[in-house]
Amino acid sequence: MKYEILNGLPSSHAWKKVDIYGKTYKGIIWDEKNIKRDDTLLLYKDWATVFFDSDWYEIGTGSISEEDSTERDVHLLKDIFRGNLKRDKTLIDVHCGSGRHLLKLAEDEIYGIGMEGAEPLRDQAKQKIRDRNVPITIFSTSDSDKRKLAGRADIVTTLFNSMGYTFSYDDDANRFRWITNLLKPEGLYLLDIRAEDFQIKNYSTPQTTVNQFSVNLNNHEGDVEVETLRYWSNKILAVEKKIIFDGAKVQHSTYGWRTYSNNEIKDMLQNLDMRFVESRDDYYTAPENYGERTLFLFQKDKNLRKKI
Repeated sequence: MKYEILNGLPSSHAWKKVDIYGKTYKGIIWDEKNIKRDDTLLLYKDWATVFFDSDWYEIGTGSISEEDSTERDVHLLKDIFRGNLKRDKTLIDVHCGSGRHLLKLAEDEIYGIGMEGAEPLRDQAKQKIRDRNVPITIFSTSDSDKRKLAGRADIVTTLFNSMGYTFSYDDDANRFRWITNLLKPEGLYLLDIRAEDFQIKNYSTPQTTVNQFSVNLNNHEGDVEVETLRYWSNKILAVEKKIIFDGAKVQHSTYGWRTYSNNEIKDMLQNLDMRFVESRDDYYTAPENYGERTLFLFQKDKNLRKKI
């Protein structure tokens, strides 16, 4: 199998809306010809601009353990930062998604700041914050918001593999540049990414998994089948995902990311005056997948050079 990376989104990109007992759920549907061409899986640089707006994003991953995994992540943060995670410190969670880590930290009266590029996820985060009435502020990743927050953070985090989505080294190098610019001198940066060695070991040969489970949607119990193809080659993990709900296809698209070796990550950040402190391997939700993620801790040089 091979892959091909294309700009934008496929011409067939559309939302499939399914009414389930009075509530509408929407999912991404692409034509088969825009997903595979012979033995080539087609990837699109803008996949992330729509993927996280799908109602089947959470459902399709079977994220019934999200609360547990969020609690584990926050426990890891506290362990890694060793007392630096305090109420009087400014924490910025970049690519914060729907704000789950920030909301969990707020239970300890640690009120961070979130930055998220996807408007649907920003809206979800803001609604959850209003519902819980906690003093967390959510910003976009626009240039103006980056300038507003530059130099304000004691701690910056990017959690749950938020890098590599455009398959471009240059894009990620630029992203590291503005992320590290959020830090004060001697500020700490925690980067959480999927480990390249794990991808190589598990997906160099294409692997297809099928998961089946039941979900309750709007008081209606339904069966979900998720078929996922993963394939790693030349630093790209390519994924095709198809979701069937009660026998009907509700989502079918591709996505993926560029992977990085530990040395590549260290070189990219050390070129930005970030000192490597430590790294550790871990897993996201399943202990048997230990080693699928690597967490890197860097510290900003107090004698930093001026960034261009």
